[in-house]
Amino acid sequence: RKIRWLPCIQSAEGTGKGFLSKILMGVLGVGNVKVVSPEIIRSQWNDWMIGAQLYVLEEIHFPGERREAVMNLLKPFITDETIPINQRNTSARQEPNWGNSIAFTNFPDALHMKEFDRRWMFIRSPLQTAEQVAAINNSGHFEKMEWLLTDAGAGGLRYWLRKRSVAENFPADGPAPHTTYRQSLVEESKSSMQITIEDLIADNEQPLISDQVIHMG
Repeated sequence: RKIRWLPCIQSAEGTGKGFLSKILMGVLGVGNVKVVSPEIIRSQWNDWMIGAQLYVLEEIHFPGERREAVMNLLKPFITDETIPINQRNTSARQEPNWGNSIAFTNFPDALHMKEFDRRWMFIRSPLQTAEQVAAINNSGHFEKMEWLLTDAGAGGLRYWLRKRSVAENFPADGPAPHTTYRQSLVEESKSSMQITIEDLIADNEQPLISDQVIHMG
């Protein structure tokens, strides 16, 4: 079923996000999972949006002026029944949109997030420093999990997932579940001008500024 939002996991580099991608490929089959780089997402061609069951959006980070444009580009891919496909050397066309997605990033300010956005669920890993990454790598954790990349391990996990009941109230059509990290990302997405204006309004001591109007005089 199409899920009209996607989870984005943020952590320091080296905490196993790529390892999770390999597990997903083992469970669903390599041909059913498409790994998408930031360069491909920013391209004018979007035929990557069809042909897979699950899309792994790698190293999501859209800084600067283009980040809101890229977020708008992803909106129909996340939520719509059909999507317009622009493919090199062919005419634009509409395609059914069945794919679901998961995103990974190393950056706390990965996306341009607004208060009313319904499409993203943000999960912030507690692993944020080089020391924490070294500790989990030295603990043998990933060696223990290697079995999930074998036919037996991936097959067993696939069987377990197929038998697992999904809650009746799972919000497949959104909005995405809220997390504490989501709110911090909303704040980090604001421009310095927006933050300054909000602070001036909150002070309630500026006679030319209120929550209704900024008097240009």
